[in-house]
Amino acid sequence: MAVSSNTNEDYFRNLQVVQFEQPPQLSTGSARFGSSSSNISEIITAEYHPSSAKVIASKTDGSLLFYLLKSSEPIKSPPAVVQHAHLRPVESITANTNSDKEVATVGNDGSVKVWDSFNARVLKEIVVSPTERLNVVKWSIGGRFIIASGRLSNKTYLINAQEGFRVVHEVQLDSPVRDICWNNGDDFVFFGMGNGIIKVMRLTDDKELVPYTNITGNNSSVTSLCYDSRANYLVSGAKDGTVAIWSLEDFSLVKILGDINEPVVSVDINRDGTYIGVSYQDSEPARIYDIISGIQYHKIDKCIAGRKAGPVFSFSPIKTVYIFSDKDGELYITVKDSFGGSSRIHGSGREGRRMGSDRRDRDRSNRDRDRDRDRDRDRDRDRDRDRDRDRDRDRDRDRDRDRDRERDRDRDRERERERERRRRDERRPRDDRGGSFKDRR
Repeated sequence: MAVSSNTNEDYFRNLQVVQFEQPPQLSTGSARFGSSSSNISEIITAEYHPSSAKVIASKTDGSLLFYLLKSSEPIKSPPAVVQHAHLRPVESITANTNSDKEVATVGNDGSVKVWDSFNARVLKEIVVSPTERLNVVKWSIGGRFIIASGRLSNKTYLINAQEGFRVVHEVQLDSPVRDICWNNGDDFVFFGMGNGIIKVMRLTDDKELVPYTNITGNNSSVTSLCYDSRANYLVSGAKDGTVAIWSLEDFSLVKILGDINEPVVSVDINRDGTYIGVSYQDSEPARIYDIISGIQYHKIDKCIAGRKAGPVFSFSPIKTVYIFSDKDGELYITVKDSFGGSSRIHGSGREGRRMGSDRRDRDRSNRDRDRDRDRDRDRDRDRDRDRDRDRDRDRDRDRDRDRDRERDRDRDRERERERERRRRDERRPRDDRGGSFKDRR
């Protein structure tokens, strides 16, 4: 285990860090949002596009930045910039996985804006409510729906992205929503709530969100959520600094990482579902952990909070590299050097082969577990079906037996009545029994 741990540490330590270029005019901030030349414009949030060809970031001066990547590395040119993307700075960014260009944002106003990320222009503005303050937005994995939540009303809005970006359903929740994530099938949504609950809702065929279950166990507000692309784990970060890893099989708690006593800003899982990246709100730098063992593999010393915004951390959707921000408002991306090799097997030679073998064994074990679970589920379903069939057969048999018994009782009662009638006839005098006129004479 120590060899594998050291190899992972070496992999992350040897990633090269490249700083994104910033437009000179953005370094002084914008008076519209209360900034001055003495204040640094910090990164609020940043997201990879699912194609990993772009990174979209927002800053405290209200600007929205569109960076182009080539082979997961930044192109040596300034980003496209939208100075005032919303009425207030953009707090949440999400991209359509089924589109090369569509990106959605919210910025503490009443609208969701859908952008063309190639030329930085608005494609559609969805006004859900003029008085709303939307702070979280998330596109579904399949690209069919967008969910946005407001911090004032505690309402969640479901938008059909395939039918003119219409709001098709609203849900009133009992606590503010801090973060949202979808499952891979676009039929379940997870809400990280201000009261510490992770609320799970199901999307029906009628395009309505209905409660499914609540995941409890957090002792403070849930600040960040991430769904494992391999559908094994759900990871949540909380205000008390804990990172909880939940099993998606039964929503049970698998592990808690709680060695940092600062609010969690963001959690993210890499594409293989093996590492968790966590950033914190105050002076602690971001860290990368093993999702199963909880071992810390790397500390990103530059990735710490600024005066206005917590640090950004996000894994690439196609490689085990990441972007992060620092306290001075700069955005960075990591790239692999010759040491990195494949992002699936971190290391080289015997150590790399051992790690690859360990991972293959783990994947095989997961597949075997899934197959056994499916077989057990099928066996239980067959057993339930046989039990239901036997119960129906027994019920029909009992019903037929009761019907036969009732018929026999009716027949016995009729026979008894006939016998009683005959006995009465025999006891009556003959004249009373109505003989012939000749007999009466």
